[in-house]
Amino acid sequence: MSLKLKLMLLLTGITVTRGLAQDVLYRTNGESEQVKVTEINPSTITFKRWTNQDGPDIVIPKTEVSRIRFQNGTEEIFSRPRTQKIKSSNNDSQEDQEENYGRNVISIAPIQFTNTGVTGVGLSFEHQLDRKGNFSLYLPVAYSFRNRRWEEYSGQYYDIEQKSNVFWAYPGVRFYPTGSHKRTSYSVGPSLVIAAGRQSSSSLKYDPQTGNNIIKTEAGSIFQFGMMVNNAINIHPTPKLHLGFEFGFGIPYLDRNDDNSLLNDYSDVPLTQLQFSFGYRF
Repeated sequence: MSLKLKLMLLLTGITVTRGLAQDVLYRTNGESEQVKVTEINPSTITFKRWTNQDGPDIVIPKTEVSRIRFQNGTEEIFSRPRTQKIKSSNNDSQEDQEENYGRNVISIAPIQFTNTGVTGVGLSFEHQLDRKGNFSLYLPVAYSFRNRRWEEYSGQYYDIEQKSNVFWAYPGVRFYPTGSHKRTSYSVGPSLVIAAGRQSSSSLKYDPQTGNNIIKTEAGSIFQFGMMVNNAINIHPTPKLHLGFEFGFGIPYLDRNDDNSLLNDYSDVPLTQLQFSFGYRF
């Protein structure tokens, strides 16, 4: 082999070796550059530019570097690129936000309507069955009462007063199509309806023969069993504060009301309930 050829091969080997002996620094903003890393500290990275290895040392924060590929082919990863990091941060914040929403809700309904009375109060407990909050066990109870009084003139004078006091239970489940870990969500689900209580009716009638008022009072029990579908809008101004608007409609399957002429018969009345509630999520 001639001397000239040996020199050419030697120069070529030096050039290739020199080209492969560089480190590549990848920044979090997506840029990369050829460098010679001289020092890696817990918070900074020191290097020289490959094109100016006799120049000054350059020190940058470690947070600005996503990874370094060294001349021997190994890599050290410090953080993801900024675009990915922002996305990851958003995902993490969303997961963290979901974690902030507790799996239990206890609520009070100061406004509760039922098919036996337009006045009432309620109390409910809800437990999320899955992490995303798509399904929950829902256990509301309510107390409705009514005291109705009216007069009628039809040849005779009537003064009638009706009262009812009923306890309600609506055990069921809720389904949140888009999950419940958000400020506003919709839920729908079936529930059983169990009602038990008392009602009474008193009437004051004028008897022209005696010239006296006659009071007639009848009392009886109320028991209903059926099924209802509830629809609700759930609002969370904060992860801990719960506001709810709920409407339910259903059918009574079993109705046992005492058969008295003055008492209301609810066997043909659809089951309904409407409530506004507020509570605490934990």
